[in-house]
Amino acid sequence: MTGPATRAAQPDFDRIYDMNSPYALDKSNAKLLGVCAGLARTTGWDPLAIRLGAVAATILLFGPFGILLYVLCALLAESR
Repeated sequence: MTGPATRAAQPDFDRIYDMNSPYALDKSNAKLLGVCAGLARTTGWDPLAIRLGAVAATILLFGPFGILLYVLCALLAESR
C-alpha cells in the first residue's frame, strides 16, 4: 500500500539546508554579538542549543582560539 496513511512525514530539507542563503548575524535575537542566533536561524536549530554548544566547544576544545574565532565571525559576517 502506498496511501497517505503508510507514508512517513518527510522533513522539509529545502528549508533546513538551504545552501543558497548566506549566513548573517541575527542582531534582533542576539545575546552577545548575534553569531549563535544567526547560525540558529540559518540551520533551523534552537538558539539555546547552539549557544550551549558554542560555550562547551570554547571551553573544552578551542580555548582562546575559539574566542578569537567567535569575534572574527562577528566582525566579518553581515548583519540582518
